[in-house]
Amino acid sequence: MSTVLGLPGIPAEAEQLMIGRDLMLNRTIGCRYHVQHISTAYSVELIRAGKRDGLNVTAEASPHHLLLTDESCRHYDTNYKMNPPLRTAADVKACIEGVKDGTIDCLATDHAPHLREEKELEFQYAPFGILRSSVPWRCISKPWSNPGISIG
Repeated sequence: MSTVLGLPGIPAEAEQLMIGRDLMLNRTIGCRYHVQHISTAYSVELIRAGKRDGLNVTAEASPHHLLLTDESCRHYDTNYKMNPPLRTAADVKACIEGVKDGTIDCLATDHAPHLREEKELEFQYAPFGILRSSVPWRCISKPWSNPGISIG
């Protein structure tokens, strides 16, 4: 999406490479490892494989990475500028499956409060994050009660 918008991006590979590296190191070190802000399908798969292999790994995702896609950024609305960025519909689906099967252990808002004036800047200059801490929970409470998005 960043290429379409003509903006610098944060590719999915950046997240995936760090998780892959950390899991490889953890095979030697054997420590507890918690992965924050999962946003890609391959990241979910890496964590799933680590758990299957017996690594002591946990992971979290944020509500917006379970419900919103990169298409939300198409109109340069800075309210959808996140770090990690919103990803594709396939990534969202994989993250939801990760919650359902226990690969993703918990949800966290990753709340980074900003003034409205800060979010009104041009997209590439606006800070990452959501304006109010209530937004993620409102965002997630209604869809999870929708039978089409059931995590049960």
